[in-house]
Amino acid sequence: MSKLAIYFFPWIVIASLGALASPALDENTLKFQLQADAIYNITPSQVIRNDVVTPIGVRYVKKGDIAPSCAIIINPAEKVVFELISPETGSDLPACGEAIRQPIVFEAMDSIFAIFEYSVEDPRKEFTKTFQLFKLSPSGAIVCENNDKLDRFVQKSAKKIGIKQAFMSAIEKLGCK
Repeated sequence: MSKLAIYFFPWIVIASLGALASPALDENTLKFQLQADAIYNITPSQVIRNDVVTPIGVRYVKKGDIAPSCAIIINPAEKVVFELISPETGSDLPACGEAIRQPIVFEAMDSIFAIFEYSVEDPRKEFTKTFQLFKLSPSGAIVCENNDKLDRFVQKSAKKIGIKQAFMSAIEKLGCK
């Protein structure tokens, strides 16, 4: 399961609010930006405060692929995309299992965070719920580099205390780096 920031700082992607606050992207623009044959689902951006918005989630099929990918569009104007999951070349797995859910937004340690939930279909045709955490601010969104550690921590405790509380605890212990 590879997670890859497409564009532009290795592992960390920063977006400007001005581009995120622009009008919603239409399906044809998304197809062009993602080099996609089909767009299955779009999780639209949400305004959290006047100066903070969430990124856009997209489930789509890349040109030449047969299985869906999932990505988060951090900055549509600059084509800053964070790929969550994509099938291996020539394969139909791993695949994005279903639509990316509307993000869970919360505040912790004087910051605003957004958790995107999606599922990954593996070779056994089983689906695994997975999360990606972003730190939001008026200047943009940052992908938490240590998301794999955060995700493992959350998977262990989410059923007991809930996803939001589990991520709040994880951030307090591990931070968003």
